Parts: sequence; structure tokens; C-alpha cells
Amino acid sequence: MLMIIPTIVLNPMFWVVVVLISAQYARINHIRERMLGSAAASPMKLTAGAALYGFAGGIIGSFIFIFIGVTINGAGLAYIWPLALFLMLIEPRFLCFSYAGGLVALSNLIFGFPDVSIPELMSLIAVLHMAESILIWVSGHESAVPVFVKDMRGRLLGGFSLQKFWPIPIIAMMVMMPDAARFQELFRNAIHMPDWWPLIKPGITPPPGKELIYLMFAIPAALGYSDVALTRMPLDRSKATAKHLMVFSVVLLGLAVASAKYGFLKLVAALFSPLGHEAVINIGRRMEFHGHPLFVKPEKGLKILDVVPGSASDRVGLKTGDIILSVNGEETNSKSDLMRILQSEPPHLYIEGVSPEPGPGGGRTRPFTKTMLGSIEVLGIISVPEPGEQFYIDLDHMTPLKRFLRWLRGRGRR
Repeated sequence: MLMIIPTIVLNPMFWVVVVLISAQYARINHIRERMLGSAAASPMKLTAGAALYGFAGGIIGSFIFIFIGVTINGAGLAYIWPLALFLMLIEPRFLCFSYAGGLVALSNLIFGFPDVSIPELMSLIAVLHMAESILIWVSGHESAVPVFVKDMRGRLLGGFSLQKFWPIPIIAMMVMMPDAARFQELFRNAIHMPDWWPLIKPGITPPPGKELIYLMFAIPAALGYSDVALTRMPLDRSKATAKHLMVFSVVLLGLAVASAKYGFLKLVAALFSPLGHEAVINIGRRMEFHGHPLFVKPEKGLKILDVVPGSASDRVGLKTGDIILSVNGEETNSKSDLMRILQSEPPHLYIEGVSPEPGPGGGRTRPFTKTMLGSIEVLGIISVPEPGEQFYIDLDHMTPLKRFLRWLRGRGRR
């Protein structure tokens, strides 16, 4: 298997995926530049790092695919892709295979169409999410972009946008029944698997003179992660999401494998795929939008949302969550207070403030002082939003279908 994965670089579709992912990182960099005035790294460097993580995730996922015996014959990818693209028009997150896969499985159970193996289909979805949860755990927090967000209740909050994309190689298998006499040479190089393999049997009995073989080949795929951290730091937020996604993946994989033996579990797995994934989304949103927001304007002082890398603030060790209480002895409660002090061109800056104490519980702080020598024109910080901010992200976004319906209504009024 390890000899097949490198061949993915010869597949033109892999490079199409890489270009699309690089474009996403260029877009994220543009947002970051608007907020911080500097990019995290070049899109090419970010894509290269994501590809390294993606290759590792692809190897792990492929081992699980082969161990279980998932084939593209039974997984029904030809039906899932177009349905997922259609569902994306209703809501972008419905592009995830858990929704299209659940609908395809339910259609198979109710109408007998399309002809798919529900255990293999559910295993495919479970393993892809398992690989995704590992990638989120390892690198989901990297290159987080500070943002101002208006939540469902109209509150203006500070936070971080977490967006990651990984190109991954997946070893897929296809079941074939070639004529035994014509493929003697191929069979001599084949690997004979133990009797217990695969865990999900293909349900095909080769006729006399035929052999059942599995062909392995590498196909390019991509995984994406989009989240927002409002009540916790990006690292804590991504790890919480990874945990929930791993629980979803393990339960779905267990249902998929068990349903190969106990048919009634096919319906349970088909329902759990979209509903379980939706539960993961809603748990995460509930934690962020009903919890205590971390990056809001304090009663006193100027709270730092993020620090520009390499700036004067970065060099003296100011960091996210610090609250600047005074500069050169003058109270600093807003961006305008800080701007006024900087415009007076003092020979140095003496900053007093408090930092949040790490550990559970929260609320505890410790004082700090920082000294910046020389004339400082720009501090290099993004503070939490203040009333009247004009640049923010509205989470009540318009979906493609909503935009299309609005366009239709607009034409109807003409």
C-alpha cells in the first residue's frame, strides 16, 4: 500500500485539488492581512504543510479502509457526489458525505435504489471523518484568523476563524472477477488474505473458473474544517471538535460493521449518519454561542485579541487575552486612548496590565509590566471589538439557494 500512495502525485486530479486548496489559503491570507496587516505564510507554504498532514491522514484512513474491506463498488460514490453538491446549495455544510450518504442509504432501504452496500457506504463516511478528526486534533488550530463576529442575538464578539483544508490520498479498492486462466501471472503476485478478511464481505460468489480479487489504487480527496472559537482559545476549540467528531466516527463505524451481520442496524446507521453529524455541529455551536464569550470588551482596560507576528508587542511578549490597563501611567480603555498616547510620540512605552492565569476555572489574572524603548508608532495588536465596529462577519449567512430564491423574487417584481 505504501508503494501505491506516492503514485498519487502523478494523478492530475491531485494537482487540481492542490490548486483549489491553495486558493482557499490565499483567501484566508487575504482576510488575515485585512485584520493583522500580515499574512501567516505564503499559500504555497500553507498548502505544502497541509499536504504533509494530509498524506499522514490518508495513510491512516487507507489502512482502516483496507482492514475493513471497503470497496468503491459498494460505497456508491457515483450517487453521493452529485447529491452532496445539490445539498450544498441548500446549506454549505451539507456538502459533507454524512448527509448525502445517509439519504442514499435510506433510499436504498425504502425504494431499493440505488444499489449500494450500506455497511460499506457508512464505513467510508466513518473513516473519512476519523481521518478528519485526527487532522483537526493535530493542526486544526494553526493559522487561526482573528475576526469580529455578530452572533445570532446581534452581539458583536471577538474570536478566531479556524479554517483548514488538507489534500489526502486514499487507497481505494475495487472488486473484480477476472477469468482465472487469463490472470495466472497476476495471481502469482497477489497477496492472499486470511479467511476473516474483509470484515464486510462483498456478498459476491465468483462463478466456476473465476476468481474474486481486490485491486488497490490511489485516488485524491480533500478534507476541510471550518469552525469559530468565541468562548475558548483556538487550540482548545479544535481539540473539542476533534473529540466530538472522533466519537461520531467510532459509533458510525461500529454500526456500519455490525450492520453487515445484523440487517436491522442498516436503518440505524443510515439515520445516525446525518443526525449524528448534525448533533456534533449543534453541540459545537451551543458551546460557542451559549457560553461566556472570551473576547469582549472588559469593564476596564484594552483587551488583546491577537498580536501581529514580529511587531513591537510580539517582541516584548504581549499575547492574546492580555489586558492593557495603562500606558505611561495613563489609563487605556479603548483604541482611541492608545492612539492618542502613540501620537504624542513618547520616547518609550511603559505598559501595565494583567494576563489570564492558565488552568481550569478562569477569571484569575496576574499583573505584568512591559517596556518598549524608542519611538513606537504602531503597537501591533488587534483589540477586541468596540461598539460601532464596521468590519465583522455575520454568521446568519446567505446560502446559494437563498440567494437564488431572492434573485427569482427580484425578477418577479419587475
